[in-house]
Amino acid sequence: QQNKKQLSAVEIAAQQRKIRQQRQLQSSSAIKIQSLYRAYASNSALRDSQGELFDRRLSDLATLGALLTKAGSCADYVPPPATVTVLSVQLLYLTRRTKWNRRRGDLGSTTTSAGSTASGNLMLLPLDSTNMTRLAKYLTLVILPGMTADDDNMDPLLPWL
Repeated sequence: QQNKKQLSAVEIAAQQRKIRQQRQLQSSSAIKIQSLYRAYASNSALRDSQGELFDRRLSDLATLGALLTKAGSCADYVPPPATVTVLSVQLLYLTRRTKWNRRRGDLGSTTTSAGSTASGNLMLLPLDSTNMTRLAKYLTLVILPGMTADDDNMDPLLPWL
C-alpha cells in the first residue's frame, strides 16, 4: 500500500509539472501573439504616416512649381538632388514588401516569376492605386523635370550613380 501511495505521489507531481508546463507554454504563446500584433500595428501606423508625409511633400512640390511658373521665374521647377534622394528613399520604403504586408503564408523566402528564390532582397509590393498615383506624381514632379533640365548638376539620378 505504501508503494501505491509513493507511486500516486509521483504521478501527482508529474501531473502538476505537466500543468505548469502547459501554463508556461500558454503564457509564452500569448506574449508572442501580443508582440507580433504590436509590431504589426506600429509598422502599419508608421507606413500610413510616411505615406501621408510623402503625399504632403509631393503636394508642396506641385504648389511650389505652380507658383514659380505663375510668377514667370522658370518653366519647370527642378527639385534639388537632396530632395530627390529623400523622396526616392521614402518611395522605396512605401513600396517595399515586408513580412507585415505580404500575403498570408508568404512570410519566408519569395519565389520570383523567373523561378529563382529571393530571401532578404528588395521585393516591391504590387502597385495598388495609391502607390501607382504616388509613383506617377513622383515621376512627374521629381524625376522628369530634373532629367529634362539643362543643368547636369540637377540630374536626379546623379546621387544614385
